Amino acid sequence: MRAISRGALSTASVAGMVLMLAAPAQATGQEADSGPNRDFWVSVDVHTITNKDHDNNRDTARAPDTLVVDYHICPYGEAQQVVNLTITVDAPGTAMDRTLTQQEVLNSAACGGGFWAQRLKKRDFGAGAYTVTVSGNNGRDDATVSGSVLITD
Repeated sequence: MRAISRGALSTASVAGMVLMLAAPAQATGQEADSGPNRDFWVSVDVHTITNKDHDNNRDTARAPDTLVVDYHICPYGEAQQVVNLTITVDAPGTAMDRTLTQQEVLNSAACGGGFWAQRLKKRDFGAGAYTVTVSGNNGRDDATVSGSVLITD
């Protein structure tokens, strides 16, 4: 995860970082600078915080593992900017798919983002990829990142 040298972190961001630090080994996600002007950066991390499949791999899951999605957006520079985020969840099947939108006001003292945890239930999820894509746009720049976990039977 990119170091944040300036700015305040929201409670959700701090809680998300605590969850990431508590989880084992590698992460499943990306971070990217916006382009073409590099106004902000965005990141997403999708992983399990339990190990019900007993493989010690945060990239795979099965019921009743708990998935965590953690995303952040932070500005470069001093100018305030409004970034529109679209968060798309593509789960196995279509019952748990969803698209969320939110607007973040960023400045040199504030980053944005969020996280959620979701316990896998066999009746809700089949086998396949659980992918989260986060796209940000401020009218000048855009960036898209994604992360995923493979759900096994």
